[in-house]
Amino acid sequence: MTTKFSFVLMLLAIIFLPANAIDYKYALFGVDTYEEFHDGLAKYRDTENKLYGYIGTNGKPAIASQFIEADNFFNGQAIVKTPTGEGIINTQGQFLLQPNYSSIKAEKDIPGLYIIERDGGKGVFYNNRIIIGPCLNSIYTGDFPFIEGTNVLDGKDYGTIYKSGSAFHTPIWNTPVYYFDQDGYPIEKPKLISDKGLEVFSADKKYGIRNASTKKVILQPIYSYCESQMWVDERVILGDGANEYLIDGSGNIILKVLGMLSFEYTPIGKFISLIKIEGRDSYTSLYSLDGKNLVPPTNEYIEPLDFGWFICHNKGITGNYMINAKTGRKYDGKYFSYSDGMISVTDNNGKGYYYVNAETGDRLPNNYEIAYDFSEGLAVVKINGKKSVINKKGDIVFTEQDNFKIEGDKFSEGVLGVRSDYNNCYVYNPYQDQNKYTYRQDGIKSKISDRYFYLGNEALKNKEYAKAKEYFYIIMMNDPQNSSAINNYGVCLNNLGYKEEALEAYQMAADIDPDNTIAKDNAKSLKEEIKVYKRENRSNTFWNALESFGNLLGQMSNALSGGNSSYTPSNYSFGGDDLSETSGNQSASYYQTQYAKWESLAERHYNSITNLGIKVRDSKGNRSGSTLQSMGGGRYVQMKQQFREAQRQMRNTRLNAKNKGFTIPQSKWETATINY
Repeated sequence: MTTKFSFVLMLLAIIFLPANAIDYKYALFGVDTYEEFHDGLAKYRDTENKLYGYIGTNGKPAIASQFIEADNFFNGQAIVKTPTGEGIINTQGQFLLQPNYSSIKAEKDIPGLYIIERDGGKGVFYNNRIIIGPCLNSIYTGDFPFIEGTNVLDGKDYGTIYKSGSAFHTPIWNTPVYYFDQDGYPIEKPKLISDKGLEVFSADKKYGIRNASTKKVILQPIYSYCESQMWVDERVILGDGANEYLIDGSGNIILKVLGMLSFEYTPIGKFISLIKIEGRDSYTSLYSLDGKNLVPPTNEYIEPLDFGWFICHNKGITGNYMINAKTGRKYDGKYFSYSDGMISVTDNNGKGYYYVNAETGDRLPNNYEIAYDFSEGLAVVKINGKKSVINKKGDIVFTEQDNFKIEGDKFSEGVLGVRSDYNNCYVYNPYQDQNKYTYRQDGIKSKISDRYFYLGNEALKNKEYAKAKEYFYIIMMNDPQNSSAINNYGVCLNNLGYKEEALEAYQMAADIDPDNTIAKDNAKSLKEEIKVYKRENRSNTFWNALESFGNLLGQMSNALSGGNSSYTPSNYSFGGDDLSETSGNQSASYYQTQYAKWESLAERHYNSITNLGIKVRDSKGNRSGSTLQSMGGGRYVQMKQQFREAQRQMRNTRLNAKNKGFTIPQSKWETATINY
């Protein structure tokens, strides 16, 4: 005999969450990309013309696919490539810089600044205009806003530019001398006088310190060298040819070193850097303005990070480390990347990663195979071959599964790109507002059913009947009117040898959907088979099988989410009727409505089980409603599971409302019991 089963196409996968994980919501199902969103746009590649464009937050194309290559938007601009070359567009798709260049590179530390290249020459595009045409062999932006002597504010080339303290200036041996502040705006010659009225003066080619008004000498002119007469926090740097000195306003020596001292203005404070020359090599160390050695003089160069941290680079990029100038805490590593208050560290072998909280200096306990930058309080990492999302405590928020892959590197503007089977989509950041992007949680329940249909049917094709039975049972527990799932569940039971229980499933499926000819045909065929079927040791086997199956299902689901395999679930729910609701600001009426839905469901199942409100088919196939014993075993177990699930949801809804400050009266159906 050939038993028929129903087939439903797979649409979307379910994601199993670890215990206590945050339940997040989907956005933008079935889009053509999983790239990051920036300025409300994410690039996508058209599968037909193979060109790139950008979608908006509604998941639809906002800029048509027309580019050979395209970068993410940054500061309202994006680099794109056409057949004629690279250019820059705005969020409307209009060209700010025509695509006539062989290469365009964005300076991420300086928003709006690009290095452009054409015909072997390099130039600068800034603030939507060309500052330097593509004519230079190299470009150095470290002295921004001065680039190769050109002030990006006015585009004028001032030649060689020096930085003294907090000011830029042209060579002091030229006339006139131009001075600029750190933002590139012209200023008068800085007053070389400290806040307390002190100045550096010279006599007989020697330098000392005196009061600028009274000319009273504080420090006799005994030093032969002074690179800059500028004061920083009542301190100045002088030299005698052999050593350099950091000296305070009283003439006291704070620091004496062999090498070159200079004031460093960094995003994390003012410091003193020391450069020592040894043969062809130079080494840099760092001091506080009080003369405390913060970083030892063994580094090729030192790079400020954030929150008092400095990256110390050594020769050959080996043995690097980062150190906190305030606390002295130190971590070894090869590469360091700061983002969103966290520092990602690559170990010296370049094969492992870990995180350090930049503010507290504490290291997260785990090492990772991959660790991307934190963004919006979360980071994508790789553990045991699978990607996960963690929070700043190192807790796993969710983990990818076989049918769910994390494709994006980080959350951007509240969403992360993922792949669910063959569909690209996005998930919301569970800590962020979910109103910015098109909300696509509606319909997920049916999509999950479709996913389980796919898995169940694949198992049926492979004759893995026990495995297939698990998937169809989940659907039945969540969608009791799903005639196709009940029929396929019967197919599994039939092939496992539970003939009468399978017949009950076929008849249930036909009762629910009179047009289900597959279920009717299966029931008719099986009736004939049962007449000659010899049962052996069949007492209570179905009940035992059903109980062990429920345990197996819980173990399977929990194992997929990384939990304990001995765990037994209390229900098999997809998540309830409120899957289309967003989390957060629910009102009292919202909780009352949800409670009423589950109350009604509990009442219906109670009446059904006790034969107060439904007619059922007895063992002879007759429809009646007189006694419990006339109800088939499979249907009874199903209804009782659903009755308890409804009660559980009522209790959870009432407790959630209480936590939000709302009181819902407890219904008698929440505590009603069935003693058989």
